[in-house]
Amino acid sequence: MRRVIAKRVVEYDIGMIKKSIVEAFDELGGVGRFIKKDMRVALKPNLVLKKNKEAAATTNPCIVEALGYIIKEAGAQAVLTESPGGPFIKGRLKSIYDETGMTKACENADIILNLDTGQEDIKNEDGMFLKNVTVMKAVMDADIIINLPKLKTHGQMVYTGAVKNMFGIVPGMIKAEHHFRMPDYDDFANSLIDIFLSKKPVISILDAIDAMEGHGPSAGEARRLGMILVSEDAFILDYFACCVINLNYKDVPMLMQAAKRGLYIPELTDDEKKDKEEFFCADFDIPSRDNPRVIDFSDHTPSGRFIKLLKPKPVFRHNKCVLCGECVRSCPADVLSVKNKKIHVDLDGCIRCYCCQEMCPKRAVDIKRGAVIEGALWLDRVLKGRKP
Repeated sequence: MRRVIAKRVVEYDIGMIKKSIVEAFDELGGVGRFIKKDMRVALKPNLVLKKNKEAAATTNPCIVEALGYIIKEAGAQAVLTESPGGPFIKGRLKSIYDETGMTKACENADIILNLDTGQEDIKNEDGMFLKNVTVMKAVMDADIIINLPKLKTHGQMVYTGAVKNMFGIVPGMIKAEHHFRMPDYDDFANSLIDIFLSKKPVISILDAIDAMEGHGPSAGEARRLGMILVSEDAFILDYFACCVINLNYKDVPMLMQAAKRGLYIPELTDDEKKDKEEFFCADFDIPSRDNPRVIDFSDHTPSGRFIKLLKPKPVFRHNKCVLCGECVRSCPADVLSVKNKKIHVDLDGCIRCYCCQEMCPKRAVDIKRGAVIEGALWLDRVLKGRKP
């Protein structure tokens, strides 16, 4: 379960991707160990919003198409299932499938495109906060789930990969409710873990051929890493992906909370490190790693609780904004409005989830830190013996 299979795939070539995925399955016991004849297999990609595949914000359709052929050859039926950000309605879902290249990929590989917007409530005995979870009916109708995340930085949670990708089984605006109910990042991280545990995939295949660095998960830049990572254990897969991009797991709320809950052991053996060194990228741009949300200032200053409240704020670039309204519709705290033909944010009510940045199709939202935060970060780095 602990194994992470790393495959070098330098471009989005379907034949090359299919071969690499089959080899990874073989190293884990073979395709037949996971996919049986006549199974209904839910494929869960990351389709955060309507973006073309070159933007690296979504799982590349070549990954889906290649896996579709593998599933068909195993005598099973693949179904693409996703609930992107915003309203969970058929028209929106179809337009996102079209723009991200999923419609064509699914036609080629005989994959069913799910347009069922039904939902079901399920009990979650393994949950810490969420003992009941509402999920898409489409994943409940499937025999197994194969998780197809994208390696990206994330404005709120620092990194997004395998575990957080399963947040997308929660229908539409119910995701916004989770953001609003749990504005504390550690609590929200635990809710992500709970949702993952409610419907665990049998395997996760991480698209890191082109990853996203910088202002992810949708406004960053594509970075060619040239790899696919595969594992049965999504937690250790995410931990390893963080090692690849030179990100300390302690800077990632979800991985920190998962480690505290005993869901994985955050360490690589010397042999594992040596075996995978060729995949590591030392200069991956992760601007949010020094964000106060993942720094425990209470260890250093009596005003720590106050400083932790001084989280970065969203700033709207009105020259790029087209007033499409995606940010307003997606805001969990309902603090965005249009005034004088500009987006206005009520920062007093803002919970700093950065959904506005995540859902903006024009990359018109920046996340800015104030002078006080910059000073606090400098102090934290000094006290931790890091370079100021």
